[in-house]
Amino acid sequence: MSKIAGKLKKVCRRVNIEKAVTADICAARGLQFFKAIMKILKIIKWVLFFIVQWTWGFLQSFLGLMLFIRFRHCKRFGYHGALGVLHDAPFGGVSLGMFFFVNGARDEKWIKESIVHEYGHCVQSLLLGPFYLFVIGIPSIVWCNAKRNIKKRETKGVSYYSFYPEKYANRLGEAVAKESAPSLKSGIPKAFFENKDAPKD
Repeated sequence: MSKIAGKLKKVCRRVNIEKAVTADICAARGLQFFKAIMKILKIIKWVLFFIVQWTWGFLQSFLGLMLFIRFRHCKRFGYHGALGVLHDAPFGGVSLGMFFFVNGARDEKWIKESIVHEYGHCVQSLLLGPFYLFVIGIPSIVWCNAKRNIKKRETKGVSYYSFYPEKYANRLGEAVAKESAPSLKSGIPKAFFENKDAPKD
């Protein structure tokens, strides 16, 4: 009886080991399958991003392509379906359709946060399509470059990112990229603090 019992125990152990091995193999294959599905979904998302930007957002994407060709000598990279360029021109950043451009000569923190901000504009293009240039692009250019607005930011300490196109670009960029965009404080011009601390006559 003891011999039979011993043989039965060995059989049970072998069955349990085989079950455990089978379970491990199934888990590993399941994980591989899940990763493959996620990769496919990511590709589909990027393809849809491309299609929408070149149909619904054609105008700004075409302008972006022209600028992309202009800066073809600069470093380029993919970012959540968009194409980014670290440009070498004097301006800070701009976003046109599926293309965005960030000044590559600035410090690392500024570049990293500005990439998220400019990508937020790409998402705005995705949502607004042909209305993007009128609702976001032109107001943003005026807010950035008009002397009246520059003076307002420098004298009153108004953040560049407080204006609606920039504020929502930050929010959308952070929501999609899961990274930090520039803070409101970082958008206050240095000239404001210099004027504030300057001795009064």
